[in-house]
Amino acid sequence: ILQAGSSSAFGGAAGSSAVTVGGILDLNNFNNSIGTLGGAGSVTLGTATLTLLNPGTDFTGIISGSGSVYSSSSFAIFEGPNTYSGGTTIASGRLVALNTSGSAVGSGPISIASGANLQVGNLVTSGAIGSANITNNGTLTLDPAAAVTYANAISGTGLINIAGVPAT
Repeated sequence: ILQAGSSSAFGGAAGSSAVTVGGILDLNNFNNSIGTLGGAGSVTLGTATLTLLNPGTDFTGIISGSGSVYSSSSFAIFEGPNTYSGGTTIASGRLVALNTSGSAVGSGPISIASGANLQVGNLVTSGAIGSANITNNGTLTLDPAAAVTYANAISGTGLINIAGVPAT
């Protein structure tokens, strides 16, 4: 277990650190910024916010807790069935949901900022984002590999792109 003892435990606002999780990364309720997140381990947020700052995140593990994820990286991939409940903000760049079970973005509300993109699936893997409300002021891209129904309430001024198999 690697446990944070401060809000700068993994590089702070500079966020230059690349963190690969093979076991358990516990934020211990401290908000933390990191460069990239990789590996297949577990990230425990507690009530904290995990901020991703740099491109290159490809995380296949599970993020849990009542905290949230804030992505301002130019490219990130979540492949695990994440269970965190505090919400997901895509402030810039693209977050790709390529999980095969559960929700890549936990169970909390999803916010897509202007110029940002949430991509669900890649025509090979459908990905899933649960049924949380989505505030879309950027682009929501739905690329399911098979027919799928999305139960999310979507608001905002953003675009919705649908590719591949029809989605409802």
